[in-house]
Amino acid sequence: MSEYPTDEQIAHIKAWPYEDPTGWFAFIKTSGHWWPTEAWGWDERDDVDVIVKAVRVYEISTGGWSGNEELIAAMRDNDMLWSLTWYQSRRGGHYTFMVRRR
Repeated sequence: MSEYPTDEQIAHIKAWPYEDPTGWFAFIKTSGHWWPTEAWGWDERDDVDVIVKAVRVYEISTGGWSGNEELIAAMRDNDMLWSLTWYQSRRGGHYTFMVRRR
């Protein structure tokens, strides 16, 4: 299992600039602390939203692992990026985010 995110990584997630949502998700996924990224818990795809805009959809699940829950809490603390990208949450630690593709 992956190690827990560091205080430095949490600080980066909280302070990430709102102009770079795609980079924000890439950092969270590839920082080595979202567990597990390959087998289960993280899915990305291109799609079209209800307003017919091209979007990148991120469906991520914490799997109940406290390290992932800590990352979600840090994401929530980045008010601007959370409000711009959050689409849906479901019981059990499942989250859907959308980023408009340019």
